[in-house]
Amino acid sequence: MFRPPRRTAWTVLAIAASAAIAGYTYAQQQPEPRGKTSYLPVDIAEPFASIMARMVAAKPQIEKEHMQLRHRSELLDPNKADPDMADELVRKKLGLVRPDEVIVPLD
Repeated sequence: MFRPPRRTAWTVLAIAASAAIAGYTYAQQQPEPRGKTSYLPVDIAEPFASIMARMVAAKPQIEKEHMQLRHRSELLDPNKADPDMADELVRKKLGLVRPDEVIVPLD
């Protein structure tokens, strides 16, 4: 009488279990109206021209903030750190800044 090896039996059992799990998972999925996608419709109530006008008006302020942040990050460059900026940040981090202190720029 022919007896299949144990390895074959375990392989068949693993394939059957995988197929059962995959089938169950597929059966439990709820159909979505447009299928699985991240490109769902977006309802824009504001006209495109007014959005652009608002963005163009905000651009100078955003560029100004960008330049200030760039300048601040350049002051923190490890190769040429500004001593005053480093002192300010260390004192803030360690909690050594008092609320009544005033910073006087010398420029």
